[in-house]
Amino acid sequence: MESHYGLSEIEYEFMELFWNSSQPLPFSAIVEYCNTQKGHNWAQTTIHTYLTRLIQKGVLISIQNGRKLSYQASVTEGELSGIWAAKFVETSFGGSVKKFLLSLTQKTRLSKEEVQELQQILEEQAED
Repeated sequence: MESHYGLSEIEYEFMELFWNSSQPLPFSAIVEYCNTQKGHNWAQTTIHTYLTRLIQKGVLISIQNGRKLSYQASVTEGELSGIWAAKFVETSFGGSVKKFLLSLTQKTRLSKEEVQELQQILEEQAED
């Protein structure tokens, strides 16, 4: 099963729905999306299980509206990719961005333009 930023393929599919919505989504809209648009034909308990997992992972929040719940992303996709990348660098390269970049470029030749772009990005991120 494919993984996106530490999310399963199905979890990522859910998050795409929330990232593309400008407002919190009621449970009924999520059921509609899963079963009509995506054709999953899941029971409501299955959908609720996925939502609970996303809340536990810290990428989704639930909002109480009277007796009903709505759901909303707690991070953007860009924020989640940054969190995931930072964890990856920390666990795989001891937190060293330098070692990470060296591993990426060790067997790949970069064009002068690519090197200049990377230099510019690194200079913008450098501490003063």
